[in-house]
Amino acid sequence: MSDKKMLKPIQKGSVSQVIIDRITDALISGELKPGSKIPTEVEFSESLGVGRNSVREATKILESFGVLEVRHAEGTFVAEQFSQKMLDPLVYGVIMQNGSMNELLEFKLAFLRSILYLAVVKATQADIEELEKYYKILDETIKDHPKDEHAIYAANRDFHIALAKVCGNGFMYQINSVIMKISKYSRLGGIRSAISEGKTEDIADACYHLLEIVKTHDVESINPTLDDILEYWKHLLM
Repeated sequence: MSDKKMLKPIQKGSVSQVIIDRITDALISGELKPGSKIPTEVEFSESLGVGRNSVREATKILESFGVLEVRHAEGTFVAEQFSQKMLDPLVYGVIMQNGSMNELLEFKLAFLRSILYLAVVKATQADIEELEKYYKILDETIKDHPKDEHAIYAANRDFHIALAKVCGNGFMYQINSVIMKISKYSRLGGIRSAISEGKTEDIADACYHLLEIVKTHDVESINPTLDDILEYWKHLLM
């Protein structure tokens, strides 16, 4: 493997970070694939011209992210399945951005536009029925427990997770789970505001409009509907 980019000698920079970047690039390029065995610490250190401690530090970081897994007596391999740990660095990165509430709302709604468009294009009758099921749960939760912010939050979250599944894109679904995580407390804050105004049914109405767009495959209604929803959440949170 000495002729591969991943094992070219390191010239400068943080050694462990450069090794992480090399492995990441190898994954992106296809040189490494899920289940691939990576070079040993000795192979890495000799080919890169660095100490074994730097190699060990880099692989431990990637192992903590769920990208690599150590199999005792076998070696270190690229993980074969997605792990929730893989999303944690992205979550922290977005949190550290420390943007405004307005930026967070714009980000959430911009991403929702893409999810909704794919859902409109791809939704089958079975998908629509599944989405209807989650909408009904949300609607009933709001009617039966109009002041239970956590129950309403959970039902609203589950509707949006179901919508992300309908879009049929694994990348979008995973990024959506990051957005759901970082926006949990802003969503709860909006629900509290709706409860204080006695208008929790508006939350169900917003999801109903999303459901109707998917049911009718109405691409033209996506932008005006989401513009209205953005203004509604700005009203609740700002």
